Amino acid sequence: MNELNLYAPWVAIALSFIAVLYPILSGKARKTDERFEALDEKLGSKASETRVALLAGKVDIVEDKVTVIESDLKHLPDKETTHRLEVALGEVKTEMGRLTERMKPIANMADRMQEALIEKVMS
Repeated sequence: MNELNLYAPWVAIALSFIAVLYPILSGKARKTDERFEALDEKLGSKASETRVALLAGKVDIVEDKVTVIESDLKHLPDKETTHRLEVALGEVKTEMGRLTERMKPIANMADRMQEALIEKVMS
């Protein structure tokens, strides 16, 4: 057991040394660097100044459209006003129904007078 305590730190040091040297010697570090460089190039091309300027222009256009829509919406009636208009239109509809009923006898009388005039002219 005592011997194990003596060798354990040296084994740990040797394993950490191997863990550091293995990627360097196997070339995995170079492959990882190449992958990072490829990602940097890809991100650099996606976020180029031209593309950013194009997107900024599109955002400005959308902001202008939203401003126009907001100004149009300010002139529209709100919920309360719309409800009052609906109630008023209901009252107008009811009144129009009453007027229509009152106009029927007058229309019938006008028809009879027209028929009487036509008979008088024809005879």
